[in-house]
Amino acid sequence: MSSEPFIATMMVPANDGPVVLGSAAFVMGCLILPGDVILRGRVEGEIRASGVLVSVGGSITGTVVTNELIVEGVISDSLIYADRIVLRRGSVVTGEIWHRELVLEAGHLFEGKSRRHDDPRTLAPAEPECADISEFMAREPDDFEPE
Repeated sequence: MSSEPFIATMMVPANDGPVVLGSAAFVMGCLILPGDVILRGRVEGEIRASGVLVSVGGSITGTVVTNELIVEGVISDSLIYADRIVLRRGSVVTGEIWHRELVLEAGHLFEGKSRRHDDPRTLAPAEPECADISEFMAREPDDFEPE
C-alpha cells in the first residue's frame, strides 16, 4: 500500500453511517462531510463535519469545524471550532479551541488557549483553508512515511 497522501478537497454525500478513515489513511487537504467521521489515520489540513471522533492512533494537524468533537488521539497546531468538545483520557491537543461545552476527562493533555462562545462555529473562516498543492509538491517522498 502506498504511503503517499491523498491531496484534495473532498465533499462526501450524506449516508447512513460515519465515514471511517483507517489507520493507513494520510489525507492532506480538506474533508467536508455532512455526517460524522471517525479518524484512525492522519489528516493535515481541515475537517468540517457534523461529528468528528479522533480515535487512539488518529491525528489531525490543522483546523476542525464541527458540532461535536471527541478526541482520543492527537490534534496538534490546531484551530478548533466546535459546539461540544470531549478530551478523553490519553488524548493530546495543542492549539486554540472555541467551544460552547468542554468536557475534560482525567488523563488528557491540553496545551493552548480555550475560549467559550455561544456559537463557536460562526467564528471559523467561512471558506475552508486547504493545503496548497505547491506545498505538497515541494515535499520529499520520505516525508510521507507513516508515523
